[in-house]
Amino acid sequence: MANLRIISDNAADRATIVASSTAGSYGVANLKNELKGVPHRSGGTSVSFTLTWPNFQSVGGVAIPACNLTADATIRVRAWNAESGGTLLADTGNLFACPGANAGDPDWTVPLNANAFAFGGASKAVAFLNDHYAVKRVQIDLVDTLNAA
Repeated sequence: MANLRIISDNAADRATIVASSTAGSYGVANLKNELKGVPHRSGGTSVSFTLTWPNFQSVGGVAIPACNLTADATIRVRAWNAESGGTLLADTGNLFACPGANAGDPDWTVPLNANAFAFGGASKAVAFLNDHYAVKRVQIDLVDTLNAA
């Protein structure tokens, strides 16, 4: 797999997206906006996003360009050939979503990466599939047991 990928088409813009949980007014539709300050918020320390399309979409990876996930958060991306499931085409397994840099020994008030969000920074979560696949369903599982926010 190449260390550089250029993703030029955002298939998520055309998807129907369902979240396993949502907190307050921060709904799943917020995943389709470009405003960092208007996010989706889950109701706990894990969430699954299911994206479906009536027509095949080419998917080679998933990127969440602004999030408050910590360095311990994991992401798993799975892709199928049918909206209802069908044949599993790809599975990244559990990967670290936002591995953080070594920040040293200071006593941070919140876990590494999440501490930057309130001050204008943001973690970036990425998971690449081992190829591009024609899919009708993608499930993104995020788990961040250190960050209930």
